[in-house]
Amino acid sequence: MALVLNDRVKETTTSTGTGTINLAGAETGFETFVAGIGNSNTCYYTISHQSANEFEVGLGTITDATPDTLARTTVISSSNSDSAVDFSAGTKDVFCTLPASKAVFEDASNNVAIPSGGVSVGGSSLDPLSLTFTGTGLALNEDSGTAFFQIDSGNGSRIDFGVGGTRNFLIYSDASNYAEFKRTTNHPILFGTNNAERMRILGGGGLQLAAGNNISNASGDLTLDVAGDIILDADGENIIFKDGGTERGQIDLGSANFTLRASTSDKDMIFRVNDGGSEIVALTIDASEAGAATFNNNVTAFSDERLKDNIETLEDGLDKVEQLRGVTYTRDEKENIGVIAQEVEKILPEIVLTADDEMGTKSVDYSRLTAVLIEAVKDLSARVKELEDK
Repeated sequence: MALVLNDRVKETTTSTGTGTINLAGAETGFETFVAGIGNSNTCYYTISHQSANEFEVGLGTITDATPDTLARTTVISSSNSDSAVDFSAGTKDVFCTLPASKAVFEDASNNVAIPSGGVSVGGSSLDPLSLTFTGTGLALNEDSGTAFFQIDSGNGSRIDFGVGGTRNFLIYSDASNYAEFKRTTNHPILFGTNNAERMRILGGGGLQLAAGNNISNASGDLTLDVAGDIILDADGENIIFKDGGTERGQIDLGSANFTLRASTSDKDMIFRVNDGGSEIVALTIDASEAGAATFNNNVTAFSDERLKDNIETLEDGLDKVEQLRGVTYTRDEKENIGVIAQEVEKILPEIVLTADDEMGTKSVDYSRLTAVLIEAVKDLSARVKELEDK
């Protein structure tokens, strides 16, 4: 439903009383209210009795019916002390009008007057405003003379643009339920809805989101492009990665550790690199094989003599190997072979590591066990030669 103004809309009626009137059709040279105003729309009307001192100006609603009707919704002025007229019998003219009280016009001094009660928006009056052209710009000021432009609903909601004052740029409504975009001197820019602040741009730089809010893009990519570093500071200790709402992995910063965690059951952790323009899988950690690691190429460790001090040949290699025990065992319902870390620790504590976890889980550096095996083979070879010489 809309308020419509139109020219040359005029009909007659023979309806009586104070209620809705039936329209009898367009006068010659005019059109009907349904044609000129439209069904369900409102318009300003005048009803004038042709043979009696009865008239009424008001706001009415048009209905396309048989016959068409005009509901006399609001009376603005009338011959009945500005109340609804109880029309007597006879023919009345009905036409679309623009009441003088609703018109804004330029007076003899070329001023456009705003009523002393202010401008009404949605039934709420605003303070009077003055519009001034200085020759270099156009200014809209309050009566107080403050140099700013304000649109105020009268119930606490307003838009302010200011110069040299605190109201540099402000859009907000009342404190109990607001949608706010605010930038005043030494204050942040705030965005909020439903009585809750959602986001703020700090006066000194930076962006803050209220708890439970996020930055998202409904379609396409989201790009963060900064001249400096991108810093992720998670006081909750976890940085979580999701795909379609399903968690895929985490960076866990708990206990000051840096832990990469894959969250999907039996899905691998894969490291890809670019080798001369070709992407290759450098390392795969197989979650379904208890974390077995497969490298695409050799795995080496620094062994340069220049990096080592106090180099001595390992003694009693064969004796140490004879104390070790190779075992078969079951882990995660799979058969394996290896050694027992606690047993190796008693013989070769240098190659046993103890994890910083609740169990103090122990592991064996099998690569360093090779040095012991080398010296054991050499001891065994020397004994074989000794026996061959006898």
